[in-house]
Amino acid sequence: MAEPRLRRSMLMTPGNRPDRMFSPTAAEVERAERLVAGYRKALAEGHGTALADGVFVAIDLLIPAERLLQRAALVRARDAASSNPPARA
Repeated sequence: MAEPRLRRSMLMTPGNRPDRMFSPTAAEVERAERLVAGYRKALAEGHGTALADGVFVAIDLLIPAERLLQRAALVRARDAASSNPPARA
Protein backbone atom coordinates (compact mmCIF):
# COMPACT_ATOMS: atom_id res chain seq x y z
CA MET A 1 0.00 0.00 0.00
CA ALA A 2 1.40 3.39 -0.95
CA GLU A 3 1.99 5.91 1.79
CA PRO A 4 -0.28 8.95 1.64
CA ARG A 5 1.43 12.08 0.41
CA LEU A 6 1.17 15.21 2.49
CA ARG A 7 0.26 18.50 0.93
CA ARG A 8 3.01 21.04 1.21
CA SER A 9 0.61 23.23 3.19
CA MET A 10 0.37 20.52 5.86
CA LEU A 11 4.07 20.65 6.74
CA MET A 12 5.06 22.79 9.70
CA THR A 13 7.53 25.36 8.47
CA PRO A 14 8.35 28.83 9.78
CA GLY A 15 6.30 30.47 7.02
CA ASN A 16 3.30 28.18 7.41
CA ARG A 17 0.50 29.45 9.64
CA PRO A 18 -1.21 26.63 11.55
CA ASP A 19 -4.67 27.96 10.69
CA ARG A 20 -3.84 27.61 6.98
CA MET A 21 -2.88 23.96 7.31
CA PHE A 22 -6.52 22.89 7.51
CA SER A 23 -8.00 25.50 5.18
CA PRO A 24 -9.16 24.16 1.81
CA THR A 25 -6.94 24.88 -1.17
CA ALA A 26 -8.19 26.77 -4.21
CA ALA A 27 -8.22 23.50 -6.19
CA GLU A 28 -10.33 21.77 -3.52
CA VAL A 29 -12.80 24.66 -3.51
CA GLU A 30 -13.07 24.67 -7.31
CA ARG A 31 -13.69 20.91 -7.39
CA ALA A 32 -16.33 21.16 -4.66
CA GLU A 33 -18.05 23.96 -6.58
CA ARG A 34 -18.15 21.82 -9.72
CA LEU A 35 -19.53 18.80 -7.83
CA VAL A 36 -22.24 20.85 -6.11
CA ALA A 37 -23.19 22.68 -9.33
CA GLY A 38 -23.36 19.41 -11.27
CA TYR A 39 -25.52 17.74 -8.64
CA ARG A 40 -27.89 20.72 -8.36
CA LYS A 41 -28.25 20.87 -12.14
CA ALA A 42 -29.09 17.17 -12.28
CA LEU A 43 -31.53 17.55 -9.41
CA ALA A 44 -33.27 20.43 -11.22
CA GLU A 45 -33.61 18.15 -14.27
CA GLY A 46 -35.31 15.51 -12.14
CA HIS A 47 -32.33 13.22 -11.54
CA GLY A 48 -31.15 12.11 -8.11
CA THR A 49 -27.52 11.69 -9.14
CA ALA A 50 -25.06 13.40 -11.45
CA LEU A 51 -21.79 12.90 -13.24
CA ALA A 52 -19.54 15.87 -12.51
CA ASP A 53 -15.79 16.07 -13.00
CA GLY A 54 -15.85 12.42 -14.05
CA VAL A 55 -17.24 11.46 -10.65
CA PHE A 56 -20.60 9.91 -9.85
CA VAL A 57 -22.15 12.44 -7.46
CA ALA A 58 -24.94 11.51 -5.09
CA ILE A 59 -26.00 12.97 -1.76
CA ASP A 60 -23.09 11.21 -0.02
CA LEU A 61 -20.57 13.38 -1.92
CA LEU A 62 -22.69 16.49 -1.93
CA ILE A 63 -22.68 16.98 1.85
CA PRO A 64 -18.87 16.96 2.29
CA ALA A 65 -18.49 19.24 -0.74
CA GLU A 66 -20.98 21.73 0.73
CA ARG A 67 -19.17 21.61 4.09
CA LEU A 68 -15.89 22.35 2.35
CA LEU A 69 -17.47 25.36 0.62
CA GLN A 70 -18.87 26.58 3.96
CA ARG A 71 -15.43 26.25 5.56
CA ALA A 72 -13.85 28.16 2.67
CA ALA A 73 -16.42 30.95 3.08
CA LEU A 74 -15.62 31.17 6.81
CA VAL A 75 -11.89 31.38 6.06
CA ARG A 76 -12.51 34.16 3.50
CA ALA A 77 -14.68 36.06 5.98
CA ARG A 78 -12.05 35.70 8.71
CA ASP A 79 -9.30 36.85 6.37
CA ALA A 80 -11.36 39.84 5.25
CA ALA A 81 -12.09 40.80 8.84
CA SER A 82 -8.44 40.52 9.87
CA SER A 83 -7.23 42.56 6.89
CA ASN A 84 -9.78 45.32 7.59
CA PRO A 85 -9.74 45.91 11.35
CA PRO A 86 -12.50 48.16 12.68
CA ALA A 87 -11.57 51.82 13.12
CA ARG A 88 -11.13 52.99 16.69
CA ALA A 89 -13.22 55.88 17.90
